[in-house]
Amino acid sequence: ASNAFWNHAVLFCMSDPAEGGSPCNYSTPLDAFDNSAGGTSFTAPQFASIQALINQKAAGRQGNPDPIYYDLYRAEFGTSSSPHSAKLADCNATKGKDVSAACIFHDVTVGNNDVPCAGPNSCYDPSPATDYGVLSTSDSSLQVAYPAHIGWDFTSGLGSVNVTNLVTRWP
Repeated sequence: ASNAFWNHAVLFCMSDPAEGGSPCNYSTPLDAFDNSAGGTSFTAPQFASIQALINQKAAGRQGNPDPIYYDLYRAEFGTSSSPHSAKLADCNATKGKDVSAACIFHDVTVGNNDVPCAGPNSCYDPSPATDYGVLSTSDSSLQVAYPAHIGWDFTSGLGSVNVTNLVTRWP
């Protein structure tokens, strides 16, 4: 959900000429940056649209979907004490287009959700000349606070979603 700090954001494209759009062109990094955004206000509507598809398939509102998401995740990957390691490997997002088509969730195992910070607490600033540092569990060296790893983590939660599989397998 980053809003372009360190060039992290969600790329988007508005190509409908009837709405003032133009062909999408990501030939340079600046083109991609000009067509990116982030933050909760950008990603929450995306997930709301996924939930609308689920509601449509189920022919009604589903209430709090969290328990079902976690049930589907456990069915796919097992529990932390008994993971289905082969399935985790098949559904690892680092496989890109080669991730298994059967996965509902793509496990994000690379990256972190460190954020800019300022001040002396939990903020590593390698260059005091800058106005901000990066969230760290140490003030004197970079110790990433929330790294991605196999399974659920604070960085990506359950991972990215294959919407077709999620909607199809919704109970």
